[in-house]
Parts: sequence; C-alpha cells; structure tokens
Amino acid sequence: MVTKKTPNVKCVLCGFNRVIFQNNGKAHFGSFDLENGNFIQMRDTSGGKFPDGKGRGFPLIPEECLTIKEASSSPEYQSLLQQIDSFALKWLKFRKTKA
Repeated sequence: MVTKKTPNVKCVLCGFNRVIFQNNGKAHFGSFDLENGNFIQMRDTSGGKFPDGKGRGFPLIPEECLTIKEASSSPEYQSLLQQIDSFALKWLKFRKTKA
C-alpha cells in the first residue's frame, strides 16, 4: 500500500532521479557552473575509515579536477564530450519536433 508519493524526474543524461518539488519548487537541474564547475571530478577511492570508525567516503582531489574547458583540451575526454554533445542535440531536436 502506497501511503506517500513524491514526483521525480529522471535525468536524460545520467539516469539519476531527482525529486521535482524541492528547493522552493525547483528541481536540481541547471545548478552546474558551466564555466568553472568540476566537470571531471577526481576522487580518492582507496577507501578506509576515519579514526572514529566512520567511512570517509570518496574525497574530492580538487587540484586534479577539470572544468569543461580543461577537459575539452584533453584527448582522454574527447569521446565523453562528443557523447554528451550528441545526446544534448538529440534532446533539443526531440523537444522541438515531438513534444
């Protein structure tokens, strides 16, 4: 038996779900800083725990993160960027012609 329902939207790029009505009625989309945001996030995935026994998660390594502009200059990320560009164009075309 469902007692509480919450509308979610699925990100068309990553597949993650977000609650639609949060943060004063706005979903979380559009908050990424396209110019300065950490597009490629390098994280320490070695694991481990803090002395108090709590998990330490996957800490960000800020000096190794890349903005979109920096990633665009790296051959390593060209395929990823092309995939995102391609899907974004498909999304826009679909929205203009089908929806």
